[in-house]
Amino acid sequence: MNNINMFFHISDQELMPVGVTFDRITNLDNYDNDSIDSIIIQDLLDYYIIEEDYRVLYKLYEKLKPGGKIEIQSIDIKKLCIAIAFNEINENFVQHILYPYKQSIHSINQIQSFLNKIGFSIEVKKYVNALEYYFIAIK
Repeated sequence: MNNINMFFHISDQELMPVGVTFDRITNLDNYDNDSIDSIIIQDLLDYYIIEEDYRVLYKLYEKLKPGGKIEIQSIDIKKLCIAIAFNEINENFVQHILYPYKQSIHSINQIQSFLNKIGFSIEVKKYVNALEYYFIAIK
């Protein structure tokens, strides 16, 4: 049986992780439940409204094999607000983060709560910089 490792990002990246398949998140129905070994999501969840985020995460949970791993990296709204309030980031960068296509933005605790609720076990939870959180969670 082939290992399936999926990578999801809002747009194609120049440096996609090695050994992964890039597919659109809308194509998940092409994959059987319990068929994907690992999933990486970068800077994507805030393009959905929060209710859709949860449905997407649950659908990804269903597609992962038991013991499968999901990695999530995105902006934490609380950290962003603190950085803005204390002038720790450039205004142009804030505009880049909050451009009009985004539908929602959330905190690390909101994502952790939902991951736990649907059955993931959190293996890694940290910040990769002043604004972005990162999880590794196991089904």
